[in-house]
Amino acid sequence: MTWRLVLGVSGTTLAIAALVVGVAAAPPSVRAENAQARPASGCNLDISRADVAAARATLLAEPEPENLETDVAPGTKTALGRYKDAIAALVAARMECAAAGEDPDAVADALDRATAPVDCDACRDRAYAAPLVFRGRGSDDARHLLALTATLPIPCGSDDMLFVYRHDGAHWREILRWQAPPYDRISGAYGSFEYDIAPPDAHGDWYVAVKDVPPWCTSTWSSVRYAAMRASSDPMRPKILYRGNDAMWWGNDDWGRVTADADAFEVRFHSSSIDAGAHNRVWVRRFAVSSDAVSRIPPLAENARDFVDEWLISRWRDVSKWSSDDAVAALQTWHARLRGGEGNDHASGEFKSVHACDGRSDAVEVEIAMDTDDVDYFLRVEGTPDTFRLTHVGTESDPGCGGEDLLRGMTDTHAL
Repeated sequence: MTWRLVLGVSGTTLAIAALVVGVAAAPPSVRAENAQARPASGCNLDISRADVAAARATLLAEPEPENLETDVAPGTKTALGRYKDAIAALVAARMECAAAGEDPDAVADALDRATAPVDCDACRDRAYAAPLVFRGRGSDDARHLLALTATLPIPCGSDDMLFVYRHDGAHWREILRWQAPPYDRISGAYGSFEYDIAPPDAHGDWYVAVKDVPPWCTSTWSSVRYAAMRASSDPMRPKILYRGNDAMWWGNDDWGRVTADADAFEVRFHSSSIDAGAHNRVWVRRFAVSSDAVSRIPPLAENARDFVDEWLISRWRDVSKWSSDDAVAALQTWHARLRGGEGNDHASGEFKSVHACDGRSDAVEVEIAMDTDDVDYFLRVEGTPDTFRLTHVGTESDPGCGGEDLLRGMTDTHAL
């Protein structure tokens, strides 16, 4: 069977790919037996590779978007979907003949080679013409998992696909796939994607935590989306345990990170501070996973200043559990006052100082001047990041708090 794809570009004819494929059709049972019998080096991916090349060529035949264009034209949207389908088929073909204990990096390298684009001067600067990048990771335990990501270059960013396979003793079976639904703007893509597969819990259950940042052509302010999911009977429809999103700032080239333990997952990233002078701080989103229930747990912040920041920007229903039980009614009143009303989600102020209290390393007083009035407020925080509690708010400093101002050590932004 001879495949030749010809693409017209600007009135000229450009040969994108010429592939000679010699693959005879065989019954599924024979193909399965051959896949198990032959080593990975004997994988014949020519048909799937040709499909990827053809889908890429169709994508490149679509009109080039204008500079910094964020809309995705209908034709490009359709072609991109077919490109992803071809990539998924290639991954499936490669996994069909992967050995039970094959190195995930070797699988990814083979896919990189199989999808290397044909040299094309006319499309060299086209985003979709850049090479795909595959990465592999294995579970190295009794689950026998192998995960692959495919990173697709798109204008002003990238779009990732995640494939998770499990070996059942005879074959590799796809059990979970995570990819962006078709989108009309590039922000629908799963850019700057990361994932972590949690180890099994006491019942042998496990999940996958993911995060991505929507691509965009301007501004370092964006958002971060994250989710936790379990494999289901349909790889394309994983069981979603939790989905969330927050504003983020990636101006220091930190795109955030996600980590997963057997009973909890965490997302950390930079986003705005209530103090415009501080500009940004590390936001911490940690969630307990118990069966299929997900709930937020500490730490809420890395230090006492940022804990006060989080306490003030959050609704009372979300932070009441991290406020002292002995003064919960009074603290709720203070919370609304400092925010300028419980419904105000855009409170702002300036941190003035942080001092230790009563000679303790786990008790500090944070001074802040809120923009809603001309009053300085003093908020007492006790505990460590894993146990922080807001215990008192007032307009006068506690005489037991003083000494060295600890604020400077809490104001430096840093890489995650």
